[in-house]
Amino acid sequence: MKYAMLDSINFDRYDDRYAQPGRCLKGTFVPKREFDLMWQKVTASLPTLMPGKRYTSKQIFADSLWNDFPTGRRIALGRVLSYFVEQGMLPLRLVNPNKRGPRRYVLTNSSVICNVLTQRGQSATAHEFKNFTQFS
Repeated sequence: MKYAMLDSINFDRYDDRYAQPGRCLKGTFVPKREFDLMWQKVTASLPTLMPGKRYTSKQIFADSLWNDFPTGRRIALGRVLSYFVEQGMLPLRLVNPNKRGPRRYVLTNSSVICNVLTQRGQSATAHEFKNFTQFS
């Protein structure tokens, strides 16, 4: 899987209401700040995810703020996560692509998780790395 940084995304579309960069995902404008927020949350939660277990966007976001967001913002964040996965930016795989409702994701490769952490200037703890490698 190819790892890509958030900076590699071309935010070339601007919405007149927000006057800020963003991208159109599935017919809806999503501001860059939502990409930044989801990237921060998902890369922070990767070490805590267990291979083989299915996760929703809410579980991957891993923050109680999720419930405080309006429905539209939660949908936008879910679309951003889906975009990251489709572009091969994260070591996640969509497991229910044709189902309506919440998408579910699984980890695909622990070595890519270590690459994500390295790109963030961090490293996995011994416990986190053990969790990844025992399922690889």
